[in-house]
Amino acid sequence: MLHRRSHSALAVVLLFAVAGCDLPTAAPRWTTTWALPADSTEVSVADLLPDNVTVVDVGSEKAFEASFGTVPLVKTLGTVCNACYALEGQRVPKPDFTIVDSSTADLPVDVFALDIVGGAVDFTLTNRFSFDPLNPAPGAYGWLRVVIRSGQTILARDSVPGDAMTLPYGVARSHTVTLGGTPAAPVRIDGPITVVVTLASPMGDSVTVNTAEEISVDVTPRAVRASRLTVNVTNRDLPPHSDVIDLSSMNDITGTISGGAIILGIRNPFTVGGSLSISLRSPDGAQIARTLTLPAGGPNAPETTLRLGLTEAEINSILGQPNVVTTVSGNVSSPTGAVTVLPTQVIIVKTSVEAAVRMGGN
Repeated sequence: MLHRRSHSALAVVLLFAVAGCDLPTAAPRWTTTWALPADSTEVSVADLLPDNVTVVDVGSEKAFEASFGTVPLVKTLGTVCNACYALEGQRVPKPDFTIVDSSTADLPVDVFALDIVGGAVDFTLTNRFSFDPLNPAPGAYGWLRVVIRSGQTILARDSVPGDAMTLPYGVARSHTVTLGGTPAAPVRIDGPITVVVTLASPMGDSVTVNTAEEISVDVTPRAVRASRLTVNVTNRDLPPHSDVIDLSSMNDITGTISGGAIILGIRNPFTVGGSLSISLRSPDGAQIARTLTLPAGGPNAPETTLRLGLTEAEINSILGQPNVVTTVSGNVSSPTGAVTVLPTQVIIVKTSVEAAVRMGGN
């Protein structure tokens, strides 16, 4: 994501370096350095994230949001009711049984850990038994319990009594369980999210036993939000970020422009480094491109200043132009493995253009 910081006025800094004269009667000569600060480019933490993690606004705050796929869970009557095999094809009172099964949703690719501050797990039960397992007879009620955990950490639990939910044949029932964790008290997990479903079905009215009949549960973690992530960053391409700067104020320079430079001030809060490419393109098609090394940073890393020298021809090709497009891109990796990031962090690249002007003399 790219943001542009506007300046109330374009500052022009004039530094004088006066050279001595060979003859007392010679005209004085000196070199003047003109430096024009330009706008800043911001590379968001979103550019370091895998495709299934985004940065979202939650009220006035920002958070990561991780996407998970739906994980199905299917059980046949024969696998949950041992007594039913001997009763196959017979019409008998439904035996009691208990279904206990689990479904696991892996963390998104390249995510090693996250501090959960909100979210939910949706699950849908679809009954294809020829009877209602929660209400198999008048006054006979079973129950349903759902426990959501990651490792030994319990994220949520919920239970539903049979007299509060019917589950007739061919009907799907949806239910949502809210995950624990708030911005004030996040819950850290570093492994898959597991949903454990327990359904107790008491003895009921007579049914014709068919052990191939099924009951299914589809489990989907939804809007799982985190205040902090630990992610793998390896050969991550930073998409191009472009901005426009105005160099027209240097149109009235008197003297000979003999060279110049691009000055970059980089503040990198991430423990990632790599290559950074920057280009300047003027409206008439002239282009300057450079590649440089982006040092690995960190939350408390100081700003790094880099100077990229320009030839006389290069600096003259862009000075005096009102709409010079600057584009920053790159490729980064973490030299230390996993990187812990916050949703508000950005790499800030401040760009200024410097021109050396010879004045006076013959």
